[in-house]
Amino acid sequence: MKNKSSLALLVVVSLLALLPLWMMGILAFSDSTAVMQHHGVLWMPLKPSLHAFQALFSDARLGLALGNSIAVAVVATSLHVFSSAMAGYALVHLPCVGRQWLTLGVFLTILVPPQVNSIPLFILLKQVGLLNSYMALILPAVVSGFGVMLFRQWFLSFPIALKEAAELEGATVWQTFWHVALPNAKSPMISLAVLGFISLWGSFLWPLLAVQDERLMTLPLYLAQIKQQYRDVLDWPILMASATLAILPVVVFFVILQKPFFEQASASEGIK
Repeated sequence: MKNKSSLALLVVVSLLALLPLWMMGILAFSDSTAVMQHHGVLWMPLKPSLHAFQALFSDARLGLALGNSIAVAVVATSLHVFSSAMAGYALVHLPCVGRQWLTLGVFLTILVPPQVNSIPLFILLKQVGLLNSYMALILPAVVSGFGVMLFRQWFLSFPIALKEAAELEGATVWQTFWHVALPNAKSPMISLAVLGFISLWGSFLWPLLAVQDERLMTLPLYLAQIKQQYRDVLDWPILMASATLAILPVVVFFVILQKPFFEQASASEGIK
């Protein structure tokens, strides 16, 4: 009886969580004129239409913003995972003077809100001439204290026997990391990739500060322009269609990685 109650509660909470997405989809596939004339809550598409999506895809800025967001998110996430893995491995398995203080310094960076770093980053990139470029969008996301600490904690439980066996076979530090440690770190790699991709995909403040060229704008900046463009008319189907396109790549990315993520999580629990 208790299990049934818990299941029913989970179903209700899940439905409530999905309700905004359902409403967004309904409005995205509804006719703009019909929605403006309708009063009340919509539970099904009103005069189903693809007009909103057609209007968006006719705008060349959408393809440009979508491509920029995909490129920046994929490249920055890949570099973020790789650099965090190297730093986390080094903090655990490489000789280092003042390791505890260095680890503490990395941990303290997690406590600093990203907004606080925006101005120093802006000044630094301006001084080196990287503002208003793809590098300005990618470089600040390549390293994070959270990613380093995530891999550090994982490598603390990494079997030292595997490392020693590789060293006995004559493997260098890099070979041990690349061929032994990294292939066994799939769980933190997938976790950080999912979190990093979602964070980069929805990032608005930093791209707004870092780039002024419309050719470099990301999807959140494009959505802000769409909202501003339709602020007087308030065309809900177009606004919701743009929001649907914005979250779709994130959903696809998570669906692709959810199976290996849960498999690795289960494997990690089994080892413990």
